[in-house]
Amino acid sequence: MTIFTLLPAAARSILAGVTFLSCISLLALVIYGFLSRSRAWISVINGALLLMATGFATYLMCVAVDPENYPLSFPWLWILVIAIPLFIYGIGAIIITHHNHKNVLSPSSVKETLDDLDSGVCFADSSGRIILVNKAMAKLASVLLGSYPQTIAELNVALAHADGQVEKLDENLYRFEGGKVWRFVTVPFEDKALTGFTQTTAQDVTEVYETNDKIRRENEKLQEAIEETKKLMIRLADRVREQETLALKIKVHNDIGASLIALSQVLTTGDDDNVESLLRDLQHAVWHFNTSDETRKDTFDDVKKQAKTIGITLTLQGYIPTEIENVILLAAKECVTNCSKHAGGTAVNVEIAERKDYYVVTITNNGNPPKGAIKEGGGLTSLRQTVENAGGEMYVSHKPNFTLIVNMPREEKRK
Repeated sequence: MTIFTLLPAAARSILAGVTFLSCISLLALVIYGFLSRSRAWISVINGALLLMATGFATYLMCVAVDPENYPLSFPWLWILVIAIPLFIYGIGAIIITHHNHKNVLSPSSVKETLDDLDSGVCFADSSGRIILVNKAMAKLASVLLGSYPQTIAELNVALAHADGQVEKLDENLYRFEGGKVWRFVTVPFEDKALTGFTQTTAQDVTEVYETNDKIRRENEKLQEAIEETKKLMIRLADRVREQETLALKIKVHNDIGASLIALSQVLTTGDDDNVESLLRDLQHAVWHFNTSDETRKDTFDDVKKQAKTIGITLTLQGYIPTEIENVILLAAKECVTNCSKHAGGTAVNVEIAERKDYYVVTITNNGNPPKGAIKEGGGLTSLRQTVENAGGEMYVSHKPNFTLIVNMPREEKRK
């Protein structure tokens, strides 16, 4: 095989150039390894290869230029066998090192990641010296201090005495120039190996703060509206109570007064044809007066005794549930009144049946059947409002006899 020195000058220059390219690839590998902080033993090997390749390439160039003074009894093919693998090794090692560097965390990659955060972050060692701070925190600290922070104590003091361009809103909230609100929090590391080290973060909570502030203002307005509504309801209740009391007084006055005037006329004229009817009207008025006092806490027996005073026998079938006792008593009183005043009856029966989800209260009398549909007056209308306010339903029937039906849900179904 032809030795290198016997090759034409052009061929020698080409081979020397190939060797030089392998040196360039190794030099690039060494520089990239240094920048990416590759392992020391790998850098030493790559450096040794670079030195040997550089020496060999230098001598090969001298031989290519002046073969008479630089003899080289070396087959030219072996030069390619050495140079090409070195070139491939250099390029391949750079690619592999770059790939590994992208998939391995390094101090520089951590710093770059922190700098990309919108939130501010800084770390301090056990002595309080700041060892790492990202761009966002450095910018906030420069507004607070006017310079780059050196210790965490400087940052804490600046936050505690914030003034000028920074407004302290709460314990950890600060409004910076431009209107942004930041929340600063310092927490210690829990790892035993990092005892004494702390992490301070600054989060942009402008949107949350403004939303909470808006909700707070709306709640204050709502509370004011609620207080005004309560006052209005109290005044309204007082007004309704006054009107009901006045109406009751007028009714009792009119009923009793009319009955007494009529009885007086009977005594004066001696005409006793309508005495029983007038006495019944007077009894009804007195009954209504006795049973309309809202402060009374009657039982069914009390209502039964009161009904007896106007000649009405009140009976009960079933038992009265405590949870709807008030509604049943009101309904019984109203039916006793109507039986005496309108139907001319002598007996009222209250029947209570229990269903799965509700109670059925049916009230009938033995008086004259209504001549037509019943027009609800003040008493029935008031009873209906009481029933519906308690979540129940009320029905009034006039065929074949007067019947009042009240459906009341059980207490647990009203919740």
